[in-house]
Order: sequence, then structure tokens, then C-alpha cells
Amino acid sequence: MQEERIMIARMIEERKITAEQGLALLDALTRSEDEAVQPAEAVEAAPSTSGMQDGQAFWESKWPAFPTEYVEFKVDNASITYRVWDRDYTQIHVSATSGRARGGFDLQRWLEETIKQSHDEDRYKFSLLTEGAEKHQIEAEVTITAPQGQAYEMFRLEAENGNIDVGQLYAETSAFSTTNGNLALESVTCETVKATSVNGNVSVNGMTAEEASLLTTNGEISASGGKYEDLNCQTMNGNVHLHDVSAEDINSTTVNGNIHTNSRFEDLSCRTQNGNISIHLPEGSEESDVKAETQNGNVEIRLPDEIAGVYGELRTVHGAVYCSLNGRRHVDMHAEGQPLSVAFRQDEEELVHVKASSHNGSVHVSDGK
Repeated sequence: MQEERIMIARMIEERKITAEQGLALLDALTRSEDEAVQPAEAVEAAPSTSGMQDGQAFWESKWPAFPTEYVEFKVDNASITYRVWDRDYTQIHVSATSGRARGGFDLQRWLEETIKQSHDEDRYKFSLLTEGAEKHQIEAEVTITAPQGQAYEMFRLEAENGNIDVGQLYAETSAFSTTNGNLALESVTCETVKATSVNGNVSVNGMTAEEASLLTTNGEISASGGKYEDLNCQTMNGNVHLHDVSAEDINSTTVNGNIHTNSRFEDLSCRTQNGNISIHLPEGSEESDVKAETQNGNVEIRLPDEIAGVYGELRTVHGAVYCSLNGRRHVDMHAEGQPLSVAFRQDEEELVHVKASSHNGSVHVSDGK
């Protein structure tokens, strides 16, 4: 069965099949595997081992039949890492260190007693909460390693005072959240993804999703590569960077930060309160709708060479509006403290709609010429 999982994963990565088709195949494969497993074996707790090594306490369990309907890990003062390998079982490995062990504190025993698991044939929950052990300054790392191509219906990771790092995950729905930590997701394939950080960065690379929400309060959001139907990026204090993303709809919002995107889309909306907006449409982009709005900053929109059918409206109060396409200057005006709104049309076609505004800044639209 493992070879089939790897083959399906490669087909998704090479875009020979859609993420939805791949998830359906993986789900069917998982069901066929479950039919071959006796129920008693599926719900039996995986044996665990623990001990001390190089000053670290460790705990480890191996699951030949890991639940896939609902999976949840919740930790504090710990980071979570998810990876895949070519073995046919799931391994959960936990390591912990104490920066200030006092009073004969037994770190290994504490780890064994603190880890909580609940599970049945379809669901698995894991928690590692350090409440009551703050004086020992415990830091932990939870590493989940699963068979390549393993798919889940719902996959949830939550960390407080720790990072989350996920690679090659397949799920119908996934949710990741961290407080005082960073989120890094690579090669994640899901129908719905929600990644949330409070006081941390959110970084995504090569994701495939129908709907993805990337949210943080104090941190940057970056997405590179990947394919989406709807991509929503929101931060309060930080920049947003989107590079080589392909999506039908992109919504990018920040309050105090810049927005930069170099991606393909049908509809793009960028909004910031205090920051600049830079938008670059790659070659081959057409029939796009671009909206960009900032209060205190500049807007720069770069369109492909030889583009046609561009039309829209540029606005400012304290700044300039400028548009030059294919060597022809369509708009070149300056506002002197009064609202200035200028509509323009490149030709009779209506392929690329641009609506850009800044209250205290300039708006610049041009192509490569």
C-alpha cells in the first residue's frame, strides 16, 4: 500500500490530478487498509518507550494503524514538527529539557505523567501541558513522523510558546495555531487550511488548497508557490509577501506593513493602513481585477509588456497618479491636498481592471516599457 501512497502524492505534486482527486484516492486507500485491520488492534494503545539521553528526557510511541478521521496535538512551551518517511507506521517522539530543575525534579517521570493521549479507531488526541512546572523552565519538542501519502480528514496542531513546522501533509481540513511562535507549512495539500499565529510569522511554500486563511497579529505572512481557489492573508503589524502564487481570489490585508505580490490571480484585493503596496502581474496574466488601497503609502502596479484592455480608476489626496502603458501615457497628475480621482481606459477591451488609491502617497501604474 505504501507504494500506492507515494505514487498518489507524486501525481498531486506534478499536478497530474487535483488535490481533491488525490485526497479521495488516499481516503479510499486508507479505508481498504482499515478493512484489513481487526478493530481490537486499531484501538489498542501503541506501546511507548521513555528514558534519558544526553540530558534530555524522551518519550516515543509507534502506531502501525494510526487514526485518520480526527487528529489533534495541543502543547505549551513546546514546538511541533510533522514529517513523512518511507516506513509503514506513524511515530510520535517527544523530547524535553529543563533549564532549572529543582528539588530532585525527575524530568523523565514528569514527561511520562504529563503526556495525555485519548484515541479510538478513528480519532486521536495528544496533549503536553506544562502548567505547574513553570519553575523548572521546561522546553519540549514533539515530532510526528507518518508514512508518506498518509491522509487525514481533520488534522489540528496547537502550540503555545512554540513553533509549528509541517511538511507534506494531506488532509481534507487542517488547522494550525500558535501563540508566541512561528508557523511554517510546506507542501501541504488540503481542501481547507487555517493557519493562525499570535506574535509570530506565517510562512507557506508549495501549498495546494481550495480555501486557505493565513492570519497573524504581530508578524509577517509569506507564501511562495502553490495553487489556491481562495487565499486570505491578514496581519495587524507586519508585511505580506506573495511570490509565484496561483489563485482565483486573493485578499491581502495589513494595518502597519507593506504588501508585495508577484502572483497569478483573477481577483486581487490589497489593503494597508500604513505601508506601501507593490503588485506585479507576471507575463500571461489577463482578465484580472486589481484593487489596492493604502492610507499612508505608495501604490505601484507593474503590468506585463504588451498588455491590452487595461482600464480603471486612480485616486489620491496628497500625491500623484500616473499610468503609462505600451509607451503611451494615460495619466500624469498631481493632487494638492484635494481629492483627485482619474479614470482611464487603454483601449476598447476590458480585460484588466485596476482600482488603486492612496490618501497620503502616489499611485503608479506601468508596464515593462
